[in-house]
Amino acid sequence: MKTKIILLIGASFFLAFAACKKQEMAMDESKLEASAPSVAPSGPVETYIPPQSQYGTVTQCPVTKDKVVVNKETAAVRYAGEAYYFCCPSCIDAFKSNPEKYKNQ
Repeated sequence: MKTKIILLIGASFFLAFAACKKQEMAMDESKLEASAPSVAPSGPVETYIPPQSQYGTVTQCPVTKDKVVVNKETAAVRYAGEAYYFCCPSCIDAFKSNPEKYKNQ
């Protein structure tokens, strides 16, 4: 498991993205190049900023199934009229490559 360290005004924050890294490592580079575009039968996957009314909502990342607590910095997209929240930006890339796979999960 890799750990990312961010230094901010003398404080250290350790963020572990183990689940997402496992997902990334499992993807073959050739599959990434050949992946479908982000426009699917239900329309494009659009970047989405969660509204303040959603802050504190507990949901699940459709890619890793990890718990996500929505806040202003939560990775999110809109697809087919629905908002999807992710545990990290890498999961958005996986979702964009095949949104129909994750749509109803």
